[in-house]
Amino acid sequence: MSRRKIVVLGSGPLARMVGGILSADDSVELVGFTDAERERHGEVLCGRPVLGGDELLADLRRQGVTHALIGAGIPALRARLARVLEELGFELATAVHRMAYVAPEVILGRGVIVLPGVVLADNPVIGENV
Repeated sequence: MSRRKIVVLGSGPLARMVGGILSADDSVELVGFTDAERERHGEVLCGRPVLGGDELLADLRRQGVTHALIGAGIPALRARLARVLEELGFELATAVHRMAYVAPEVILGRGVIVLPGVVLADNPVIGENV
């Protein structure tokens, strides 16, 4: 079975946590990160490079990267980036840390990030890009 190729948008603290979660997931291949800040280009996070800015997304999609996760915490920025990813044909991935508990009945939307120590139970529904 081939692994889903995924890119993380951003290279700040949340993106680094997301990269760590994805690095521990055998079902995905973390290709790298993008970041608008040029001085971050070339840095290595979680063993993967900051490839460049978001202008690379269309090329990454053409190269077979099918999934993306937004590693930024600002809601308006997350919403804008989700629209860009959708227009480019990316599927928003979901990342759940192995030290989080998600009850079987929980419904997670696309683009959700569940960090360590989180407990989701009692039939919650978590919307998209949260």
